[in-house]
Amino acid sequence: MPLPTIEQVRTLAQWSPLLGFARRWSAEPDAGRQGNIVADALEWAASQTAGRIDDQLAKHIAAVLRTPEGAALIRLLIDLAAQMEARS
Repeated sequence: MPLPTIEQVRTLAQWSPLLGFARRWSAEPDAGRQGNIVADALEWAASQTAGRIDDQLAKHIAAVLRTPEGAALIRLLIDLAAQMEARS
């Protein structure tokens, strides 16, 4: 059953900072800095939940994403997604 409109608006407002992360990411030409933005977004999203395990996982994943290898991984995932989209 879909959420009432007011709940949809509340959810959008609560999670709207992710749009800011996406805007920053898309405007950033440097893959390393993009990795940092993705890491920041991941940590922010994890902080919005009550769970402690996701906070710990986000901390470790964010540390990896802030490395050159993490930036390369993000770039690879985006390229793969674009290839899959092109095939559809």
